[in-house]
Amino acid sequence: MGRYAMVREGFFTGSLVDTPPYTRIVFLLMLVQKNREGIFEGNADFISRICKISLKDAEESLVILSSPDPNSDSQEADGARIIQLSPRHWRIVNAERYDAIAGEERARAYNTAYQRHARAKAKQEAAGAGEAASALKPDEDAGFRKALGLIHTKERAPTGPEIKAWRALRKDYSIDDIIEAIGFGVNDDFWRPNILAFAPLAKRKSAGAPRKFDNLIAKQRQAAADIDGDKVGNYDAKAAADAAIEEATRKRRLWEKEHADETRQALAQREISYTGPCAQETPEERDNH
Repeated sequence: MGRYAMVREGFFTGSLVDTPPYTRIVFLLMLVQKNREGIFEGNADFISRICKISLKDAEESLVILSSPDPNSDSQEADGARIIQLSPRHWRIVNAERYDAIAGEERARAYNTAYQRHARAKAKQEAAGAGEAASALKPDEDAGFRKALGLIHTKERAPTGPEIKAWRALRKDYSIDDIIEAIGFGVNDDFWRPNILAFAPLAKRKSAGAPRKFDNLIAKQRQAAADIDGDKVGNYDAKAAADAAIEEATRKRRLWEKEHADETRQALAQREISYTGPCAQETPEERDNH
């Protein structure tokens, strides 16, 4: 990858504006070709050939850039831009400052691009989730949301990866199989911390490897080896699933109850905040303003 230098507006409007145009070209060359230590290697002859200027202009540029400048933004080295170290070596006085500016600009550009990509990805996933969810048949949708609710107690819209995982599991298992296995998992001391999200249940570590759900349902079926109706030894799969659903519903209702006062207070605050000509209007009339 070739070297480059960040050039800001001040490069063309600063105190170098009163110098010959080729002086800025020479300085730009030195900024681009300096090494990590801020050292530029090259003499006037090299500069004249690269910049396509006369040897005299190249020598004049080096004199100007290495001379004190009281009007420079930086007064390090009395405002000089470069310091001669040898006939072919020059130190860029503010090399670290220029590199820092370039780093900030690169970070800002990267962050902007990253945020734009993240927003586009989230929008795409949301759209895909909406389409995928609407494509599920009623019984499939009900079973999927029931299984999802066992893991995520707070009700929310399913994501695209979660719907994709559900479809993958449904190719091999019935709705009841999935619900009972997850119900077993959320009530098992080992599996509970290992199924904190739905989508990873359908992932494989490598091609042909069992999915996390395959291991989960195998464990659940092992626990159900001594089957006696719906009851398996000391484990009742259906009862466990129902209990998990009931617990999830209880937590959701508790959350809604705890935040109900906050919602009412916010609405009341909104009502009393209206004063002046709009005070006697109905909420519907005020919303039209």
